[in-house]
Amino acid sequence: LAAASALTTQLIRVGAGTYNESALAVFNGHVISGGWNAGFVQRDIDQFVTVIDAGRAAFVMRSGGLDDSQVIDGVTIRNGLRDGLGGGGFVISGDNTVITNSVFAGNSSSSRGGAVYAVFSTSYGGTPILSNNVMVGNRSYSNIGGAVGIYPFYTQGEVVNVAISDTLIVGNRSFSGRGGAIGLGSQAAYNYNVLKMQVVGNIIGANRALSGAGVSISAAGAGDNFDVVIDNNLLFDNVAMGEGGGLFFTGSGHLAGEVSGNTVTQNRAGLEAGGGLRFSTSVIYESFFA
Repeated sequence: LAAASALTTQLIRVGAGTYNESALAVFNGHVISGGWNAGFVQRDIDQFVTVIDAGRAAFVMRSGGLDDSQVIDGVTIRNGLRDGLGGGGFVISGDNTVITNSVFAGNSSSSRGGAVYAVFSTSYGGTPILSNNVMVGNRSYSNIGGAVGIYPFYTQGEVVNVAISDTLIVGNRSFSGRGGAIGLGSQAAYNYNVLKMQVVGNIIGANRALSGAGVSISAAGAGDNFDVVIDNNLLFDNVAMGEGGGLFFTGSGHLAGEVSGNTVTQNRAGLEAGGGLRFSTSVIYESFFA
């Protein structure tokens, strides 16, 4: 990473092994490609496993270079820890980051996003994509997202489009907040956020949270506008102490999009609080929400 050009996109091949590193920064459109053999002539992410282990010293990686693209492909990210801010495993700050074919295990954050934290504000948009990953045993100790925490922070119309697809998200926990697996949430004090999110084709199971143990969508500000598609997911055995065992919509903002084609089974919540699905009446559901 230190040797890579600061001006052009670079392919960085990483051989099999466990690397005890933390607080790594991936800038300027670089591609981190794990799963290579010792001679860098053969790639097999299952046979030549690349592990970055932070040893709970700090978060593991973060993206940089606003509005640029970075790709993380075939890397196991584990034992990251971020105290005071979000993202124990990976921190996305308004970038067009793609994370694919990767594993997040045992990462923790004192705030949002035990495994991955994506934050967006007025100065930048972003289109992060998380696809074909495994997220297991990650923790957030306050706020949203035991595995993935998404925080639109006063976006003011900047383009924000998040996609999470074909990912196994199992056994994660948000100890004192929403979204045991995936949490999208804003703050009432910083509203007027515009965000699109697609959650498609994922397996989301055995996650825990105070509410929204599988997926939680919270448009906290009256001026927030979220367009959310939740399609063709399996949500099972998620447990919320309060509302929404599988899926929870709440807040006071506007919600468009659709919830379709999902299998929601054996999820649990508090008494009469929506073991499978919970749609709060405080949200303004647009006429074309289905």
